[in-house]
Parts: sequence; structure tokens; C-alpha cells
Amino acid sequence: MNVNIGYFFQEEETGKRAVVVRKNERKQIFRRIHEDPSKVGYYYESLAYPKADKHMEPFQVQFEIKGKEDLIFFTHKGEEFVFVLEGQLEFNYEDEIFMLEPGDSLYFDSSFPHAFRAVGKKNALAIDVIYAPD
Repeated sequence: MNVNIGYFFQEEETGKRAVVVRKNERKQIFRRIHEDPSKVGYYYESLAYPKADKHMEPFQVQFEIKGKEDLIFFTHKGEEFVFVLEGQLEFNYEDEIFMLEPGDSLYFDSSFPHAFRAVGKKNALAIDVIYAPD
């Protein structure tokens, strides 16, 4: 479709160079990757949806606890930055596994297979910034 993920959150092209999104104005979607909704899910809140022509797309993401067998690996053009706010987040990248705790950050080339899952007793919450070049 040749558009970045932010396109689907924009209401209309505002042309503003700076936008503010208040906490109560965030737009939440549920991104389901598998037919079985109990298998895989991330809750995304767009943090800058009114801004048109962005090079980065910031989200607050809630990652659900899931089994290793439920991981689905993604690839997409660009880079990604993740900052963990709450919970424990497992990041699977090529042949490596990284455990991330609150306050940890991660920057990676998203054109390689990657997957996330919350581990422990509660879901993980993180800021995720996606850069997808044109």
C-alpha cells in the first residue's frame, strides 16, 4: 500500500509542524496477528497521530504474556527503538534472546526477523518508535 503505519491513525492532513496528543486523546488499536486472538496481541496507542509526513512513528505498546510457541517474527524496512516502562520484555532477534527490564532500551535494524513477548507475572509496557524510510 506504500504508506507507513501512522497513515491509519491520521484523521486528516493538518500540515502542522508541531502537535500535542493529550493522554486522553490517544488512539488505541488492538493488533492481532493470528486468527486465534488468545495467541498473539499487542495493544498500540499512537502518540503522534495528528502529525502528517512523519519519519518516525511513536507508540505506547502493551505486550501480552505468551508462550514461546506463540511468537510470530516480523520484518519491516527501517529501524526501531524500544524503551521498557513496566514488566519484563523478551526480545527475540535472529539467534539471540534479550531480556529487558523497566528502564532498559533497545535499538535495532527491523529488517531482520524479530519478536517480542512479555514474561513474568504481568504484561509489559513500552515506548516503541518505528522509523521507516520512504
